[in-house]
This record gives sequence, structure tokens and C-alpha cells, in this order.
Amino acid sequence: MGKSIAYAYVPPEHAAPGTAVAVDVFGRWVEGEVAREPLFDPAGERVRG
Repeated sequence: MGKSIAYAYVPPEHAAPGTAVAVDVFGRWVEGEVAREPLFDPAGERVRG
């Protein structure tokens, strides 16, 4: 996928796919967006890479 993934609680009113969010990663705020699940590599290429 070429992206980092973070799982977090998001209130339902802010959980629509595409909603902009910011995540605290060890004291640094990183911008992102709510994505629709499932996020996975169906061919398993990243695991075997």
C-alpha cells in the first residue's frame, strides 16, 4: 500500500472515509485520513518482499 497504518478510536461523527485526522506518534502529530477497511495486501507481496 505504501502507507503507514494506525488504528484508533474515532467518534462516529468523524469516522467517514476520507475525513482528515491527526495522530500523535511519539509526541509528533502526523496528518492522515480515515480509510475504509479492509487494508490488506491480498497477494501477500509485502510480507514476502
